[in-house]
Amino acid sequence: MDYQIPPLLFSSITKKDKEQYRDLYEDFFVFKTMSHNVHIAIYPSWLEEYSYPRRNIYSWTYHVCIENHNKTPIYILNKTWNIIKENNQVTTIDTKLVIDDVAKVNPNEVCEYTSCITLNTSSNIVKGHFRITDDTGQILNIDIPSFTLDNPYDFYSVN
Repeated sequence: MDYQIPPLLFSSITKKDKEQYRDLYEDFFVFKTMSHNVHIAIYPSWLEEYSYPRRNIYSWTYHVCIENHNKTPIYILNKTWNIIKENNQVTTIDTKLVIDDVAKVNPNEVCEYTSCITLNTSSNIVKGHFRITDDTGQILNIDIPSFTLDNPYDFYSVN
């Protein structure tokens, strides 16, 4: 049987609904970093209802906030994340943030989105970066904070 996470979880929270869901992210672990005047915060959380440990199916949601503290807009071209699994396998995800376009973040604005991931290991570390450009055409890598995706019920975790 194929287990799928509903597409709704992949969609971004609209500005209208943002305040309604804000409390979902206030009590969770947050991983933060700043590079090139861009602040990144990641809020991961366990999706118990879509995880089946006996079948090695583990699911998490994560909310990403990208704050531009530059004086000019930035354009997010893609994200590259390496997932280091508990069995030392590395999976690389290299995708666009916005399909067929780029995400523009004006000065002092925030780009937020919520997504989810399903993996076959219960303990994982995620590292990577967003590739951005600015009005000058300079391409930069903006580090994401390394964060963990762990099954909260495991007694032993490598992370």
